Amino acid sequence: MQTKHIDYLSKWMRMASQHTSLTTAQQRSLIDCFCLEKHSDKEVWLKEGQECKRVGILYSGLYKCIGKDKRGHSQLKDLFFNPYNPMVADWDSYTTRLPSQNKIVSAGDSEILCIRSHQIESLSQEHVPVLNLFQLLMHNSDKARMKLIESYWSLKCSKRKLKFAEDYPEVFKHLTNKECCQFLWISKNS
Repeated sequence: MQTKHIDYLSKWMRMASQHTSLTTAQQRSLIDCFCLEKHSDKEVWLKEGQECKRVGILYSGLYKCIGKDKRGHSQLKDLFFNPYNPMVADWDSYTTRLPSQNKIVSAGDSEILCIRSHQIESLSQEHVPVLNLFQLLMHNSDKARMKLIESYWSLKCSKRKLKFAEDYPEVFKHLTNKECCQFLWISKNS
């Protein structure tokens, strides 16, 4: 990993350590477990049917979580981008250890700093706050997701997409019209 990636993770650890009791040494041990992965456009990070055994902190770019609706049609389930939701994982698969019902793919060139579940578990046995840290990060991602959706919810459907394109032009350009509508909860009848 390059210094810029280590500095980025260190910033994350400092922010998180305000809410957990990780020492500087524990933070360094944790940072040493991360590895950098680079993905090109439409490259799969997690396949449907595969157990999610890693967590990523987005450094740059965008990832899409795509699943199936009740009729078996492809549907955008979530987006991972900074600063909205930089924690990349299928949390259901990760926490239950069951195969994922979704796939996660990069949209454009992206970089992600990953740690494997066995490393988190190993560190958690040595340092309980590590597990607390990932639970906190997962909770904060959920809160950020809801906050973003709520900020658009007050707008009429016709204005949501325009505001999103204005606020996040780099993300918007990687979404199809259907994906944008799914993410912003705009129905065909709206």
